[in-house]
Amino acid sequence: MAALNDLEQRNQAVMRQWHMRIERAEYDCALAKRRYEEVDPSNRLVAAKP
Repeated sequence: MAALNDLEQRNQAVMRQWHMRIERAEYDCALAKRRYEEVDPSNRLVAAKP
């Protein structure tokens, strides 16, 4: 029973770490989007459409 509890605790710790990584990635993505949108459109390097 103790081994099962240990595995469950490890699983929960790993899941918390993954959730934190996902939250950080979402934050970084939102920050990059805000920064991009704040830049003057004439200064953006955007590929020209044919």
